[in-house]
Parts: sequence; C-alpha cells; structure tokens
Amino acid sequence: MHEREQMARMATAPDASSPSSPPAQQMVERDRAIAFGQMLRILLERQEYYVPLTGAYLLTELSERTRAVDGCGIQANSLRAYLRGETLPSDTKVRLIADALHLPRGVLLFAAGYLTLEDLPDYPGHYTTLEAVEADIAEITQLPLSGEAKARILYSLRNTARILRLLAAERAQTGWQVARDERELVIEHLLDLWESQAPPPPEPAAPEKNAVLAPVEAETPRLAATPPISSATISTAPPAPATHH
Repeated sequence: MHEREQMARMATAPDASSPSSPPAQQMVERDRAIAFGQMLRILLERQEYYVPLTGAYLLTELSERTRAVDGCGIQANSLRAYLRGETLPSDTKVRLIADALHLPRGVLLFAAGYLTLEDLPDYPGHYTTLEAVEADIAEITQLPLSGEAKARILYSLRNTARILRLLAAERAQTGWQVARDERELVIEHLLDLWESQAPPPPEPAAPEKNAVLAPVEAETPRLAATPPISSATISTAPPAPATHH
C-alpha cells in the first residue's frame, strides 16, 4: 500500500495518552514512528538536506542547526533513527526540529501523532491564549447548561488548552501567539505531505573501526520496521465533538 496511506493512518490513530493494551500501543507507536520518518524525509528533501545523487542526508548539518536553536540540539544518529522510523521523537524534540526547519510546530506534532485530525476543530485561533481558554472553562462550569452540552463544550475547551500547551512549550519569547491562519496552513502542509513521495530512508549507521558510536538519545524505544498497513481515505471535515474526556 502506498506510503501516504500509512501516513494518513497515523494521523487518525489514537494518541499516546489513549488507553490500550501494550501490544496495541506498541503498534500505534510503530506506525507513528514510521509515518513521522516519511514526512520528515520529504521535508528534508525540500530544504536540501537530502542529496539525491548519493542518497545521503546532511544529518551533521541538521544537528548543528538544531543546536543553534536551543544550545543542545539533536545528535545526528538520533536524527537518522527518526528518518528510518526506528524511534519516535519526544514532543520536545519534534518542536525543536520544527523550529530548526522554520515550520509551524503543529505540522510536525501532527506528523508524529501528538495531534490527530480529531484535534483540528479545536486548533487555537490567532488571538487564543491559554489564560482566556482557562477562564472560559471556569465560566462554563458555572453555567446552568444540560450535562451533555456542558460536557461537549468543556471537552473542546480542554482540548484547545492541551494543544496550546503542546505548541507553546519551550518558547522563550514573550507575547507569543498562534500565527494568523495557522490552522489552515497546517492543513495545507499535511495534505501536501500526504500526497508527496518520500525519498528512501538513510542507511544504518556503520560503526567505524576502533570507534564507538554515541548512543541514540533517550526517546521512545527503537521500533521494528513493519510493512505498510492500509487505511481508509482521510477527510479533513471536522468530526462531531466527543462527549467524554
């Protein structure tokens, strides 16, 4: 099955916080890692971190670029593991890669499965702040609404607050807010990525003689590669709000 269908399958998979049995959770993690690797390869090709003639990725250069963002960066061998779908980066590392590539953080958070298509209706707007959302939550809890109506509204508001926390974590600048039309921009990026062909993954790192490779930075454990899994066609139409948290 075409790789973009696997990426779409990842986008609708339950997030890491969803309860499931260990084997099922491991499959979700594996799918997310593979799909993130495919999307990241497409993005690196577009930003000229991939050399088609040799099939090599400029991982040292990308590592240095991430270091320029936060002073620590991501090791080249960890980036290789992400591109090969062997390791799912933490949400912190996903944000760092997005910042290094000058992309909306939401794009890569969706790519890695920390956000899913079900989150799109609750994606915050340009003037939405966490303080305002929390004030709305407090106000709604006091209103004389039916239990079902209150549950729907509170679920949506709490989800928006969660998304804001994912987007804004580690940001140092004061007065940060979601970019204008960011939701639409994220959707455009994702649709483009799902329709694009990813270049092949990098080769495994070959240990040099008498040298010890630096370990991959602690993330989600390495995941075994699996054949692509088919999925249903994806629609960007917002689903009906859930009635439970």
